[in-house]
Amino acid sequence: MPAILATCRAAGIPVIEDAAQAHGASWGGRAGAWGELACFSFYPTKNLGALGDGGAVCCGDAGLAARLRQLRQYGWQPKYQVQIPGA
Repeated sequence: MPAILATCRAAGIPVIEDAAQAHGASWGGRAGAWGELACFSFYPTKNLGALGDGGAVCCGDAGLAARLRQLRQYGWQPKYQVQIPGA
């Protein structure tokens, strides 16, 4: 991860961490805390399941978090008003 992070950050590429089944895992840091975004899955067959499809995205950037909340709901902001065309 340190080499991937250094390469991506030097090139200005954000790191999106796939931590789908890494709840609570660590290796020199917590899984889900390495990149700009971390994605977790709660699909019923995963190690931390829900009763249906589910998941979470974690990030430390308030602007990015707001954009993700819009994208999960078809680009709406407020409800039923599309602010992100094509979302």
